[in-house]
Amino acid sequence: WGDNMIAEIDLGQEQNIHNISMHAFEQAESWIYAPRSVKMYYSNDGVTFKPIEKPIKKQGKRKCCFVIRFLI
Repeated sequence: WGDNMIAEIDLGQEQNIHNISMHAFEQAESWIYAPRSVKMYYSNDGVTFKPIEKPIKKQGKRKCCFVIRFLI
């Protein structure tokens, strides 16, 4: 149902990250669907990207959240 979305966030310099989350909305009767899955990657140079562990999908009635938490 459409193309995959790619979003790149450049923090400008190396930084410690404690968690990443992405929120989505779903309203099937209006043909608005949350993604089935999300893949997240990281890069130290902006060229070579490596996968981060698979996010956990948390769902509510119409909202869902994909979250990765890093142990520090």
